[in-house]
Amino acid sequence: MNRNKKIKELAKLMNDKSLIKVPVINDIVKCFDILLDDEQLDYLLKLNNKKYSYDGLRELYDKDDFDDFIYQLLHYGMIWCIDEQYELSPILPGWIEICLSGPMDDKKRQVMETFKGFEEFLKMVNLPGIRQYLNHHAIKNLETHPAHMSTYISQNNNIKIKINKKIESQQEVIQEGDVYALLKKHPDDIAVMNCMCRTIKQSDHHECAYHMPMRVCMVVGSFARQIIKYDVGDKISLDEAIKIVDECAKLGAIHTIYHYGMNSEQEEICICNCCKDCCFIYGGYQDGTVSNINVKAYYMSTIKNIDQCVKCQQCIKHCPTDALSLKHNVITLESERCIGCGQCSKKCRRDVFEMVYHERKVFVKTR
Repeated sequence: MNRNKKIKELAKLMNDKSLIKVPVINDIVKCFDILLDDEQLDYLLKLNNKKYSYDGLRELYDKDDFDDFIYQLLHYGMIWCIDEQYELSPILPGWIEICLSGPMDDKKRQVMETFKGFEEFLKMVNLPGIRQYLNHHAIKNLETHPAHMSTYISQNNNIKIKINKKIESQQEVIQEGDVYALLKKHPDDIAVMNCMCRTIKQSDHHECAYHMPMRVCMVVGSFARQIIKYDVGDKISLDEAIKIVDECAKLGAIHTIYHYGMNSEQEEICICNCCKDCCFIYGGYQDGTVSNINVKAYYMSTIKNIDQCVKCQQCIKHCPTDALSLKHNVITLESERCIGCGQCSKKCRRDVFEMVYHERKVFVKTR
């Protein structure tokens, strides 16, 4: 098998690790070609779709420099470790985020420039027939398949919440869809790394419209230990993590939770604190790529006091899915586009919005 075919076979194996299947176009093949030598490529193909202990990985390698060899593959995100089990990473999210969120080197910079071609591809295929098919397919799948991601809110950041379900205690609801509760589940296993999305944007001299800091992408649980051990990010305390969430929320961040396998029914592994300007998912949607906004939402925005609205349009500015608009001089909400991020309620100075607990799956159609 020639090198090009090996890379495509590896990409297929990595796609099998996620509900999101990345088209293996030439730009993705080139990224792997830049990053991997022949020995690394052959080794990754040996892993197939199995999970291994660290000793199990060692048994597949017959040289004395195993620790250095495997370090490089984990540092570049080709392998990840969840609950002490090592396996191939998914392509997206997974490999590319790890690769471009840590310290940059020449190979990573080349990968970053090449990956931009994939982003352009997602815009190029946003054509009427393809758009109609993808929207139909995604909505149909949403009825029978898990969502890919979840959106959480930061409940102590000036968001009014209405509870509309029978509960045993207030504490029960606070746990659901709240980013602080998620962090408190992993007080000793939290890591922070650079935002991949903002790293790519800044390489093109783009200034974030919301002035988001760079080091805000957080990883929790056993995956955080890999990020720390293999020099992708740094360990932080629970208090430091909460401070990052608070800062990002005030600036306009959407707290998007990534789950193992891009399956919202699996464990949470990453908290993306990004904005509608820079984010690969939400910023891409704004820029005209095919939509990847497929989320499990816990809350829905409602317009409670429209008479209080002064039409400052801060809610429109910060809504990542354009669920809000000004029509006939009145703020209007398209509920089917709402992903429950809470930014409208957070930014409103006049108590116009209220977040209602409403667990559901949402796909925002490509426009």
